[in-house]
Formats: sequence, C-alpha cells, structure tokens
Amino acid sequence: MSELKAVLFDLDDTLYDHQHSAKTGLIALGKRYPVMLDVPVRELEDRYSHALETVHKRLLDGELNQQQARTLRMQRLFQSFDIQVPDDQAFAEYQQFRRDYDTACRCVLGTESVLD
Repeated sequence: MSELKAVLFDLDDTLYDHQHSAKTGLIALGKRYPVMLDVPVRELEDRYSHALETVHKRLLDGELNQQQARTLRMQRLFQSFDIQVPDDQAFAEYQQFRRDYDTACRCVLGTESVLD
C-alpha cells in the first residue's frame, strides 16, 4: 500500500478560476440575450449567483433533482431580466453555459507552482 502524501480540496477559486469561467459563460449567454448585457457584468454575475444560491438550497433539501435545479436556476436568471423561457430552453441554455464555462477553465494564478 502506498503512503498518502497529500490531500487537495478544490473549493471554487482554490485551484481553478471559477469566477473567470462563470463570467465567460454569462457573457456568452448575454450575447444570445443582449438585454442581459444592458447591465454591468458584475450585476449579471450577482443575478446569476442569487439564482444559484436560492435554487441550490432546494437541491440540497431534496426538493429538486440536478436537472430541475439547473433548469430553474436559468429560469430565475432569465426572469430577473423579464424573459420567460420554457423548461427545455432553460436547460439547453444551462448546457451551453456549462460548455462555455468549461472551455474557459483555467488555474488560479500560482496553482501550478503549489502543485509542483
């Protein structure tokens, strides 16, 4: 049996730059729904974070499954801009947001040297 040498815990923005990825995904979403870019990007991020936090609690409480939570999160974000989207469109937008998010994934400055 090998000896355990290290344990890493990755909470958002510990190893990878979650804020950069989220901002990139939200800006791409805003390009598809330009009214979202009528507000400063920081406000767009705040609206998304608010939708995430309110829906995530319901996921943790077992009221929603993961797909329902993702769908509702996007619907809440859209509703904050007076945009109504059906479930299938909201989930499709979540999936595109996630692809854009993942494409923008990068390490937090200094991560590579810490891991070395």
